[in-house]
Amino acid sequence: MDPVHLIYCSASTRVDLTPAQLQSLLEECRRQNTAAGITGILLYQKGSLFQVLEGDRNVVEPLYEKISKDKRHNRATKIVLERMTRPLA
Repeated sequence: MDPVHLIYCSASTRVDLTPAQLQSLLEECRRQNTAAGITGILLYQKGSLFQVLEGDRNVVEPLYEKISKDKRHNRATKIVLERMTRPLA
């Protein structure tokens, strides 16, 4: 296993997301990430998204590529991709 964390930011194509839509997005992310063995955090503020993904490099990098092509946001910018020095919990 090659544990990494990847941090990116992006801009939502919609700035008027309702709390229910944000909750639905969060639940979708949690479900998919848990199934893939990925942990992290997703932050949203006034149309800006910031996410940290932690997991095996072979899973995290393809997930980011998929996320970067998702039409629900644009300007996805990878900030950090680095090997983790501590094991995943």
